[in-house]
Amino acid sequence: HAISSKATYQVLLMTEELLVNLMLPQMAESGLAITLQVRYSENKETLEMRLNWPGAAWNPLEGDYTLDDPYFLPLQMIRSVAQNLDYQYKAEGVNLLSFFLS
Repeated sequence: HAISSKATYQVLLMTEELLVNLMLPQMAESGLAITLQVRYSENKETLEMRLNWPGAAWNPLEGDYTLDDPYFLPLQMIRSVAQNLDYQYKAEGVNLLSFFLS
């Protein structure tokens, strides 16, 4: 069984917008230790993406960026595609971000 082309495209899009365009530029000085997990349910036809990284509490999806900010467009694209966005900060110093794509 294979993942659909739509699901593959969504994972690539979210990886580019979230990691490459939003998170990595803002984390360049602190290091780039991000773990990405992708879970696909063929029965439900849903994808779940989970990211975790060490460091101070930081939700990359929060912020009121203006139109001329380089993070505005990636953030809007993520918010329009991702569902059930959930950010948590664990006491062990780990940031967790998860969401679903369908």
